[in-house]
Amino acid sequence: MYDIKNIHVADNMSDKFVLSSSPTPFAWDIPLLKPGEEWGTGYSIKPTEANIDGWTIPAASATFTVNNKPYSASTSTIKIIVNGPIIIVNKTVTRLL
Repeated sequence: MYDIKNIHVADNMSDKFVLSSSPTPFAWDIPLLKPGEEWGTGYSIKPTEANIDGWTIPAASATFTVNNKPYSASTSTIKIIVNGPIIIVNKTVTRLL
């Protein structure tokens, strides 16, 4: 029904994950969305280590203006369980005389 203006979307990532695709700043500015328009983005992440208890992914948030009034919205944090091995490599160096 109304235009949405000055949209700022910010996302965060746990340090237990890395981007699989090209780096992104995890922040986007969308000047205007008209009624019926959509905006979306996506990226792929991969875990850096396993954790059967799960890693917490922080919430994403958005601020925007409708009819000259500011609003905000955010997602919930989520927990992702990562199954897999934990590989530890030890290296020892011996100096020969």
